[in-house]
Amino acid sequence: MKCRYCGKELADGSAFCNYCGHSQTAPEQQDSTSTIAAAPQPQSEETLKCPHCGSTHLQFTTQVKTQGVSVSDACCGYVCLGPVGLLCGLCGAGSSETKDYWVCRDCGTKFTTEEARKAVAAKLREEQNLAKKQQEKEAQLAAWHSMIDNCPYPVDQLDKLYAEAVKDAEAKGKQFQNCRDKERKGIGAWQAAYYGMMVGFFILLIAVVVFLFSLAIGANLLIGILLGIVGFVVTLLFSLKDDKLFEQYASPSLRAMKEEKEKATQYKEELKKYQEAAQAIRSEESASRKDS
Repeated sequence: MKCRYCGKELADGSAFCNYCGHSQTAPEQQDSTSTIAAAPQPQSEETLKCPHCGSTHLQFTTQVKTQGVSVSDACCGYVCLGPVGLLCGLCGAGSSETKDYWVCRDCGTKFTTEEARKAVAAKLREEQNLAKKQQEKEAQLAAWHSMIDNCPYPVDQLDKLYAEAVKDAEAKGKQFQNCRDKERKGIGAWQAAYYGMMVGFFILLIAVVVFLFSLAIGANLLIGILLGIVGFVVTLLFSLKDDKLFEQYASPSLRAMKEEKEKATQYKEELKKYQEAAQAIRSEESASRKDS
């Protein structure tokens, strides 16, 4: 069926037009409290929806509220001015306030056009965010599958290989550190740089203690901050000096140990990426089976 007033298509048996608000069964009636008015068609959406239930079965209503005699104003006027002050209760009497709103014919919710549009916009943003997250999730899953498809290691042995790589990297790291410490002790300047780094670490530790103590007693934090800056600068300078002296004095065997340690670390990190991708794929497949 079509609206008798605006010609819009309506569901069969509709009592009111969803677009202009006119009754389809009988002429409109007015009373002292409300009137049925023609509703302007929304500009940003084809049809407004109830922000509570999402229904499009809406009725546009204009409510007129007439102000009567104010008892509180009359009492205040009587206290201040005597019997004549009772006339203060008539101030504003007879004035009217008009409010336009929509009424959902399914759930009875009352709301303004602006409230409905905000609800539609919020719902649209929510759907867009969900769609964006889903796209990012699918892209990440595709990247993981691509990594596993091009993995140069047996996928079913990644966990075992990674565990072995971690142990190997730790062992080579300790071996390199012990040999470096032994060679460093024989060279005064190199050993001095090491002591300088230890001094910087010690200053940083003192800075942390001072900072926490200042927070506990509510004192000035400036000393702790300054000590932290000094400790960081000292540690950085002597660390750079230590690296420079390593390049100058390290033996060929120690340099080879450093290269082996770095290769073991890179191998461990590479396996970790493949392992994480495989675990993520397994988790996603498990979640998909539960959902289905």
